[in-house]
Amino acid sequence: MDAVMFIWRVNTTFKRWVPSRVAFMNAMFCLQIHAAYNKFLPNKKAYELLGFLLGYDRGEIPSHGRTDQVWGIDVDRLYFPLFVNGNHWVAVCVNIIEKKGGSP
Repeated sequence: MDAVMFIWRVNTTFKRWVPSRVAFMNAMFCLQIHAAYNKFLPNKKAYELLGFLLGYDRGEIPSHGRTDQVWGIDVDRLYFPLFVNGNHWVAVCVNIIEKKGGSP
């Protein structure tokens, strides 16, 4: 799953394909968001979002797929692999504008 997302990300970063307003994230993004969410749950009011996570939002991370496109302004949809129950992967599509997600 992560390899397919990588291929899609490379093809869109180098403008080989023309899907506009879409960002393809990798498995590392999924794991980092999961860890941040687990820190957020116990004390939601005291949680501060880590700076490197904002780098994804600004299109600065990952460095090999840097787009400089800002989520919600230049990007409307995110695609990323999600590891479920420790035994399988699914692809997730998040519509930033409509604030909803699901499997593509």
